[in-house]
Amino acid sequence: MWSLSVLIFEVPSGYLADRFGRKRTMILGVLLVLFSGIMNWFAFGFWQFAFQFILTAASFSMFSGTEEAMLYDTLKELKREEEMTHFNGRMSGTKHIFKIFIPAIGAFVAKDLLESQFRILIGVNILVGLIAFYFVARLVEPRHVKSVEKLEKGIFKDSLNAIKADSFLIRAALNSSLVFIVNFITWRLYQPILVNYGVSVLWIGIFYILMQGAIFTNYWYLGYLEKRFGSAWIINGSLVGIILSFLALIFLHTVWILYIAMMLVMILDTLRAPVFSHGINKRIPSHSRATTLSNLNVIRGFLNVPILLITAWLSTDSSQSVFIFCLIISVAVLIALPMRERELKNVTIGVE
Repeated sequence: MWSLSVLIFEVPSGYLADRFGRKRTMILGVLLVLFSGIMNWFAFGFWQFAFQFILTAASFSMFSGTEEAMLYDTLKELKREEEMTHFNGRMSGTKHIFKIFIPAIGAFVAKDLLESQFRILIGVNILVGLIAFYFVARLVEPRHVKSVEKLEKGIFKDSLNAIKADSFLIRAALNSSLVFIVNFITWRLYQPILVNYGVSVLWIGIFYILMQGAIFTNYWYLGYLEKRFGSAWIINGSLVGIILSFLALIFLHTVWILYIAMMLVMILDTLRAPVFSHGINKRIPSHSRATTLSNLNVIRGFLNVPILLITAWLSTDSSQSVFIFCLIISVAVLIALPMRERELKNVTIGVE
């Protein structure tokens, strides 16, 4: 339901961002998540919860691509667009600060699984949504994003033309999406696998805290790493690390090797998204930036369905089969869709 809902709302949300403004679209996203929280407070039946879930997915779509577009155009106006990876990494890292400790607090509050305890958590979510509304309402859009009225009717067509004109955009989207899905599969499997190997709940909790802490650190210093080693080195090098981790998962069955290898898959993948974002955004015209990013994100939505269905079928056999499948995808991406430094640094089409 989540994947389908995001897929449905992805492109319209990008068009809204380019047509009516990125700030307004993000405000709509916050309002949707607030309404979702209120629905969650009163929901009791399946269809009520399903509708609440759809609202949350729609809210996610309003921010998908819109945040990146607004950040890049802001940096471009300030003539600091070459720092996109640094600021995008810091923005992404900030989200993970809360993921380090919030789940533990939530588990403590709802330790008895009582309705009153869950209502406290829902109430906190609504309060956080109100705080988010305050901050989003204070954002200022770059001036040149607002002066595009003469281009509004051609936004969607221009976004498709931008993608057709530059094969790098499709290859980058495929590379990023396929490895992200592999990471998502690993994230879905790590808890049941560790439980099957007898790892205690405490150590599974430590796994989550260490992973989120490492992801935060990655994001925070990603701008420095890009300057030091280059964009292609980060993207291709992290993928090599993911491949080696899957080899360890397939051939080495010591519990702590599995523990570390699964963590590495999830940590290394987070290095890639902000670097891809920098390389992709510099090739996209400003007036259709959010729509183009949404169109590229649709690729991930379409890939999700067959890959996750195959994964579900393979998981009935063993987790080893799933990891072999993930390894095949990762190796195929490295061979067929390698990223080159000149492609990530040089702009090959006209960008406003």
